[in-house]
Amino acid sequence: MERSWLIQNTLTKRDYRKIVYLNIYKRERLSPFIFVITLPLSILIIIERFIYPEMVSNFMFYTSCLFLILLFLFYLVLETAIRRFIKSDKRIIDHPMKIQIRDEGMEVSNPEQGSETHYAWNTIYKVLETKEFLLFYVNTMRAEIISKKKIENLKGLKSFLKEKLGAKYKMKK
Repeated sequence: MERSWLIQNTLTKRDYRKIVYLNIYKRERLSPFIFVITLPLSILIIIERFIYPEMVSNFMFYTSCLFLILLFLFYLVLETAIRRFIKSDKRIIDHPMKIQIRDEGMEVSNPEQGSETHYAWNTIYKVLETKEFLLFYVNTMRAEIISKKKIENLKGLKSFLKEKLGAKYKMKK
């Protein structure tokens, strides 16, 4: 008996933004740690400089200011790139996709555009499960994204994917 899931999925702008940030922090495992430690520390140093100027050296103060400026610029560049993609996208954002998952592989189609792509299981690089999504990576940079809310029998699908993909199926903690 063939197992099969038909999923109607539409990726929103908000979903896309979440996935971009997830991918950035997934690739750079040290970045979130650095930001979590240095951001509050930099803010504290700057505030301390105004309260007790003699306790904070110029070097610490200017380094903290530079870090905050660079962090803001990183965020600004990233948000600009995300907005540019969303504005230019004609295929993914707010377009309904039909995903058929079965024993042979996964088929992704866009009924509006008449496009269809088939992925055999051996061509899937990995599947990453997050709190809200299943990301089917076809290489290190490109993924087909499915909202878990759209999946009937999610538990059955997860079991199926673990069986088909083995170590290629990963859960983000």
